[in-house]
Formats: sequence, C-alpha cells, structure tokens
Amino acid sequence: PLRTLYVGRDGTDTQRNSKKDKPYKSLQFAVDHALPGDTIVILPGIYTPKTTIQHGGLKGFPITIKAERRGEVILDGIRRVHSLLFLDKTPYITISDLVIRGFDSAGAGIYLADSPNCVVNRCRISNGLNEDPWPVGYGIFAHRSPALTLTSNLILKNEWGVTLLQSPRSIIQHNTGFRNLYYPLGLIYSSNGTEVTSNAFCFNGNDQLSISESSSAAFKSLICDYNNYATHIRKISMPKDGVKIEKRDAAEVSGSKALIYSTMPDPKKPRYRSIKKWAIISSKDKNSIYKNPGYVSYEPYDFRLQPDSPNIGAGKDGTDIGAFGVLNK
Repeated sequence: PLRTLYVGRDGTDTQRNSKKDKPYKSLQFAVDHALPGDTIVILPGIYTPKTTIQHGGLKGFPITIKAERRGEVILDGIRRVHSLLFLDKTPYITISDLVIRGFDSAGAGIYLADSPNCVVNRCRISNGLNEDPWPVGYGIFAHRSPALTLTSNLILKNEWGVTLLQSPRSIIQHNTGFRNLYYPLGLIYSSNGTEVTSNAFCFNGNDQLSISESSSAAFKSLICDYNNYATHIRKISMPKDGVKIEKRDAAEVSGSKALIYSTMPDPKKPRYRSIKKWAIISSKDKNSIYKNPGYVSYEPYDFRLQPDSPNIGAGKDGTDIGAFGVLNK
C-alpha cells in the first residue's frame, strides 16, 4: 500500500514507519526509506542538513516530498551546503511547497543529475541575503534530466535562476523570476521539445531568458510564448576609461543588458533588446508582453498581481502570467 511518511524537528530516525505524531527527524532518513508512490510530508520548521536522493519513483507512482503547509517548511544550508536537495539518478520525484535557501556559491537549491521526469512546483528558491547585492549559486540546476516540469515557483535573488543543461522536453510554466543576477531561466542544449509559457521573468540582470543551442531543429521545436519580460535595459556609454553603467534608482530598476539572449537563429547577434524584433526573427514569443507586471509590492516582496496588472489573462489559454494570483481574488 502507498504510505505517507512524516518528518518533524522533534522526531526520531529509529522507528520503521512514521506518523504525524511520531515523525522521522530527518528528511534524509525519510527518502532513504521511501518507496515509489510514497508521500513524504514535512512538518513546519527550519531544516539545515543536505538531503541526497539516490532512488526514485516509477511512472504514475512518484516519490513526493512536500510541506504540510506551503511556505512553512524551510530548507536552509546557511551557505555551508552545496545543494539542499541533490537528486542523483532518481526519476519521478515531485517536490512541492518548500522554501529553499542558503546554499553555497557553487551549489544549487535543487540539483538534478540524470534524473528525468521530475516535478518542482510552488516552491520559493532564493539565495540572496536581505542586504546582499550579489546573490550566489543556482536556484535549480538540471543536468541530463529531461522532461523536468517546473510550475508556479518563485525564483528570487539567485546568481542564476533555473539552468537546464542537456535537459530537453521540459515544461516551464507559471513561474515568477525576479532579481536573479544573470537570468531567471537558461536553456543550454535543452530547447528540443521544451515549453516555456506564462512565466513572469521581469527585472532580472543581464537577460530575462537565455538560450544556448546549436541545433536549428531543436530550437525550432521550442515553444516559447505568453511570457512577460519587462525590465529596464541599461544605457551604456563607452568613455575612454571604460564602461559606464546607469545607476539604479528604484527597487525594480536592476538594469539588464537585454530581454533575450539566444545563440539561435543568429549566433553573431545573440542579444535582443526588443521583444518585437525577437518575435519576428525567432518566431517565438509572438503573444508575450513587455509591461510592468503590476506586483503588489517590491519591498517587501509581494508578487501577487494588482487588479490592473497586465499579467491577468495574458498567459496561455487566458490564464494569468506568473506564479501568483490576483490580490483579493
């Protein structure tokens, strides 16, 4: 029979099975004992150890790891852990409703290696301290992990947001990316059969979407549309003593080099500062927008949409763009 295993800060890692009133203490112990189809429920609290997952689920029977209540389970490595969740050759893992933070500069909140058909949804992944001007690490890094599904996640203040390397046929939908240093989503040889729709990739550094691809057929098969790429493009002059960049003057004015970086279809001109030009040349993002998303608040962060937000109804099939709904709806 399918089981529900519980993890809690006051639990123990000795009993054969766990219940809500007698949970396991560590997520590592729980995943080591989970079988395909099992659900691991983490009770509210802050958990610091790294968890390595080395066996997965089956098609139709994933191993599910989720918070009992969204936003009340925090995995925090205190910048001493390479990756909070490391999936190693583990297919069919679903991760939901967690807050993930505090991984080191070379690490990732979630790192997938050779782990196909996994799902991450409704998670908040951030590695920038409150006053830290330079966030570090990857929010999510997937290597040789095709058919990854990312939905309704907040990817906030990482050095790189989500990076897919050799991980095609993935679905990236209804995510919100904000203030990631380089990009909220990077597809590196991962565009073949991938869908990127209804995402709010606004006010990130360098680019709002980065695509590195050498195959024209793979690029052509990429579905990319109904996103919002609003950002302030940096004005750069070239004085004799180097490059001068405009000073940022508001929370959302981070200053990006471009909207889109893509080595296809023209590798000699990979950066696009106009969504219209990008749509014409690439045949992507014909229904995407470049408008201030109308979040409730940037400081403190509240990424729900104000009633007049242009993201409302502008996503695929008339859905809202981004990971959050409309205020008071």
